[in-house]
Order: sequence, then C-alpha cells, then structure tokens
Amino acid sequence: MRRLVLFILTIAIIVIGIRQSPLRAQSPDPMVLRRNVELTGGVWPGDFNGDGVTDLAGGSRVQLGNGDGTFKAPTDIGYPGAVLGVGDFNRDGKLDVVAAQGRPSYEVAVVLGNGDGTFGSSWHVSTGASYALSADLDGDGNRDVVLGNEDDVRVFQNLGTGSFVEVVSLPGLMFPKDGVIADVNGDGKRDILIGNHYWYKVSVFLNQGAFTFTAADVTFGGQANDVTAADFNGDGKLDLAIASASGGDGDWWFRGGPRLRRAGQW
Repeated sequence: MRRLVLFILTIAIIVIGIRQSPLRAQSPDPMVLRRNVELTGGVWPGDFNGDGVTDLAGGSRVQLGNGDGTFKAPTDIGYPGAVLGVGDFNRDGKLDVVAAQGRPSYEVAVVLGNGDGTFGSSWHVSTGASYALSADLDGDGNRDVVLGNEDDVRVFQNLGTGSFVEVVSLPGLMFPKDGVIADVNGDGKRDILIGNHYWYKVSVFLNQGAFTFTAADVTFGGQANDVTAADFNGDGKLDLAIASASGGDGDWWFRGGPRLRRAGQW
C-alpha cells in the first residue's frame, strides 16, 4: 500500500512539473529565401557582364545578379523579341541570346552580347519558332541552332560569319514540343532529343556527323511535352526525365540511358 501511495505521489509531482515548465519552441525548419525577378516567359541563366555572377534573361530583358540572390533592375536587350536561349554564337567569349519576335515578322535572331550586360547587333536565323536549342553539332567550333514549333523542328548551321543556313528538317514528328541536346550514346557527338507529343514518345536523333542523324525512339505511356538529360543514378550514363501531360496535370517519367530503340536512318 505504501509503495502504491509513493508511486501516485511521484506521478503527480512529474505531471505538476510538466504543466509548470515553460513551453519551448522546436527548432524551426531551415529558412527558404525567395527572390522575385521582373522577367516573363522562360528565364535563362548566364553571366552576361563577365563578373562571375549569374544573371537572368527572360522576355526581352536581362537582370544582372548582385551575387547575393538579388538582382538589379531589368534592362532591355534592344531587340523586340522574347529570349529562347543563351550561348556564345560568334566565339568572342561573350554570351549572346536567341530571341523570337511575334507578329508581323516572326523573326528569330541571335542578338550579340557586348560583354557588359548590354546587347548590340543581331544575326537573322529564320522565322516562326517557339523554342530553340543550340550546340556545336558538326564539330567546327561554331554553335548551331535548332528551332522548333508545333509543326516542325529544323536544324541551322552556324557559318560563323553572321549567317545561318537550314540543313535539315527532323522527320517523324507530330506536334513536337521542346527538347534538349545531349550526347546520349557517348560517341562524342551531340544528339537531339525532342518531345514527340502525339506519338507518345521522345524522338532521339543520333548525330552521325555532317548534319546527318539516325532516328531512335523512347516510348512511354504519355504525351511528351519536354525532355531533359542528366546522370540521375550516378552510373556515368545519361538518363532522361520526360515531362508528360494529358488533360492538364503534368507527370514526370524517367528512363535509364542509353536504352534506345533503333528506328532507321536518313
């Protein structure tokens, strides 16, 4: 009986002590800092003024980075079009942009960077594109351009003189969406991957050199809206992340690489 009384008294003391003890807040989760930028459309990172700090381009404007996650006020690129991509197209070590106009001209041009965050003259590429990819596809040191819309995808060779010439239109696409350029088979040549929306696959165009390509398909159970490539599992091989949407909601599909089905050559 005495032990039961002592046990009850002990519990009562503990409960009273807990109630009288001040409540202590738990350690908060790590803070997430959000920065807003005044850019519209797709946003493209790059160092446009050569200070080693990442800047942003979007719409027809550029915001230079301060190096602390904030950005200066936006400045216009001086070309009446929206930025579709970034790269050094004239090999001067300064970043340029690919931009596309709307009506009435629908021109797509490379707008040359001055290296100080401003831009100068433009090189006409073509017309009628809603997205652009770029890389040196033929090994001549010049950055070539791939332009696409919902009707077709075309490849343009950069002659290095301010001129671009269309060299091939990629076949077998139905409502092609955005894509990526990456060396998916490890042969040292950059390949072109396009979200082939209504064929429910990603069309992979393996680069054979001299702007010839061999077709390969990555099929899956959704409409391909976009694709990117990276080594997601650390095995040294490029994998694919595919954006798919049907009826409004987006899904992501992952494919280990390179397991590609050969489909033909042209």
